[in-house]
Amino acid sequence: MTERVPISVAAARLGVSADTVRRRIRAGKLTGSRVPTPQGHRWLVVVPVTLEPPAGSESVPPGDVDSVHVTTGPAGAEAVAVATLRERVAGLERLSAELATERDAWRDQAARHEESAQQLRTLVAQAQQLIRALPAGGDRAPPDQAPRPGPWRRWLRRLVEGG
Repeated sequence: MTERVPISVAAARLGVSADTVRRRIRAGKLTGSRVPTPQGHRWLVVVPVTLEPPAGSESVPPGDVDSVHVTTGPAGAEAVAVATLRERVAGLERLSAELATERDAWRDQAARHEESAQQLRTLVAQAQQLIRALPAGGDRAPPDQAPRPGPWRRWLRRLVEGG
């Protein structure tokens, strides 16, 4: 994988001076092209892209692509691929952790629903037993007690009897 960069950037990545980059372009060791701009022209140099840790820093932990800077080198494409894969793996690990948390929450909710369903089944069974225990007439009084007349019948009886 290659990238087109200005001479100053190419010099910094190669660790040489800008004049050395110009000499290498003239010698054919580097590929460069002149690009017109409104202020004149500028040179863009084609350099391979690799990932290396910044100078003077400790080793970069896997998945920490933000602290890696781009430089040139022979294994550029492989280093970029490794960094990309590390970033993807880190993202997938985060997603896996989120999904595991969500799965556990769903399992807890399912367990609570199962407990509620069991309680409901118990209550329905008790209600059915109570219904079976009621007398055949439903809300009728037992035979040893005379039924009590309703309020309208009492009122009507008083009216008829003249009382």
